[in-house]
Amino acid sequence: MGLLDAKTVLITGAGNGIGRECALAAAAQGSQILVNDIGRSMVGEGACDGPVRDAIAEIRAAGGQAVANVEPVADLAATARMVEQACDVFGGQNAIIHSAGIVRRSAAKDMRTIFVASKAGDYVVGSTLPVEGGFASARLPVSH
Repeated sequence: MGLLDAKTVLITGAGNGIGRECALAAAAQGSQILVNDIGRSMVGEGACDGPVRDAIAEIRAAGGQAVANVEPVADLAATARMVEQACDVFGGQNAIIHSAGIVRRSAAKDMRTIFVASKAGDYVVGSTLPVEGGFASARLPVSH
C-alpha cells in the first residue's frame, strides 16, 4: 500500500527535471498523476508534447496511472481546465506540486525575473512563472 494510494496529484512542469521526478515518486506511491508541461527545453525554449508523453510512458510502464496536459500554468482559464481534467478523469484532485518554471541559469537572462538572487546550483528559480503559475494552480483547486 502506497502513501498516496487513490490520490490525484496535478504536477506542473512534470515533463522534465524536478517535476518529472516528483511525478515518478508520487506515482510510485500509488498516486494518479495529471502530468502538466508545455514542453520547453531545459533552457526555456520551444514547446512540444514529447516530455509529457515520455513521462506518462514511464509512469505507465511502472504500473502507474497518468494523463497529459500541455496547457500554460500561468493562465487561469488553462488552470481551470487542468483541474476539471483531473476531476473528470480521476474523480477529483488532492494535491498540487508546482515545479513549472525552474530553468537553467542560461535562460534567466531572457526572462522577466523577480528573485535574481535565488540561485541554487545550475538553476535559477526566479521567473514570474513560478509566482503566476503557482497562484493560478493553487487558486482554482481550493475553490473546487
